[in-house]
Amino acid sequence: MNQSITMKILQLALVFCFMVSFQTTFAQDLNDTMAYRITTKDGNVYTGTVIKREPGKILLKTANIGEITLAVSDISEIQAIDPTKFRKGGYWFENPQATRYLWTSNGYGFKKGEGYYQNVWVLFNQVAYGITDNISIGGGVLLLFFFGGTSTPVWITPKVSIPIARDKVNLGVGALVGTVIGEDESGFGILYGITTFGSKDRNISIGLGWG
Repeated sequence: MNQSITMKILQLALVFCFMVSFQTTFAQDLNDTMAYRITTKDGNVYTGTVIKREPGKILLKTANIGEITLAVSDISEIQAIDPTKFRKGGYWFENPQATRYLWTSNGYGFKKGEGYYQNVWVLFNQVAYGITDNISIGGGVLLLFFFGGTSTPVWITPKVSIPIARDKVNLGVGALVGTVIGEDESGFGILYGITTFGSKDRNISIGLGWG
């Protein structure tokens, strides 16, 4: 047999073995006693418990549509669900604004890769992103030039979050440093430390800043 054909057959066999191994491991890692939130590649989301696992397939029992079979190759994401998130018959998703209040920050931080973009009345724009599970960076701009050439404030907001007691006490240290474009000697900033007591959904914070 031609050597190049033999190599191609060997490569295909290795890829097939890897896929079967990946799918089997993927299914076996699931716990029958836990609930999962499964997102498929076409954007559908299913929540339920795994009642049967086979190579390449998962049988999921849901509360709304009963039992469904999902192909592992069609799944884009599987998330284990915290039982404490079920309240009054519904599931409470993660609070997307858990790291701050209306304007000010608190002691919680983003997970790596999380972030947000905020816009208020077109003029106020702010973004933030989690570099690691404990370090985030953000920035913003106030578009005052819409008012006939008025100077424009811009700022950055680095922050370090340190969990002292998981979901109970979090310490945050950060800064807001900025300037006003179009004005001389217009730098401003504040360095702060803040301690947050409580969970991400319900808490109170005490902080101190120097500006």
